[in-house]
Amino acid sequence: MDPLVTISATIVAALAKLSETAVQDAYRALKNLICRKYGHGELPAAVDGLEKKPNSAGHEGVLREELSAAGADRDQELMSVVAALSRAIEHAGPATAPHVEQTVTGNANVFSGTGNVTVQRG
Repeated sequence: MDPLVTISATIVAALAKLSETAVQDAYRALKNLICRKYGHGELPAAVDGLEKKPNSAGHEGVLREELSAAGADRDQELMSVVAALSRAIEHAGPATAPHVEQTVTGNANVFSGTGNVTVQRG
């Protein structure tokens, strides 16, 4: 896979799983490295833009453009940190929906939603 695509796709995937501590730590390490090595250019701003709109193909394209301009796709240290972030994302597993518990009393109640539903009569 193209290193530019690998980096940007990994960042997008990480943004979706920042609730996981391991992903947060690995993402922070990547962002710190980008700021330390490429803070003089537009690359940190491109990452910030993608953080604000992680589903934006335009922001992801700008990120790839800035990664290329900075030569980040040839940076072995950066690629190593991206690989560590990718492993953290894999170990985090699939995103899960929050657990919701409701207590309802009375007759003729209606529930709707997705996922597993358990009804207990008390």
